[in-house]
Amino acid sequence: MTGAVVAILLASSVLCSWIAVLGALRLRSALDRLHAVTFVYVAGLGLLVAAGFVQEGVTERTLKLLFLFVALLFGGAAVTHALARAIATREEADVP
Repeated sequence: MTGAVVAILLASSVLCSWIAVLGALRLRSALDRLHAVTFVYVAGLGLLVAAGFVQEGVTERTLKLLFLFVALLFGGAAVTHALARAIATREEADVP
């Protein structure tokens, strides 16, 4: 039973990544594409962490995985914010 739950969580993580890829291809502006990237950070990595906890329970390894997820979540948010500001600044400079 645990193996099936882990397989579903991992398949869902891969599905989230493909949805984000399709979204990035479909969306027109760079700012909109950043939403697709952020979706992978939150949904895809969250499902991977959940799969780790289902597979192993609360261990030192899964706690490290959770810490890494939180660090990437905050780091990804900071990088995405900085990138969005750079895109907005560039677009403002391009307007005559």
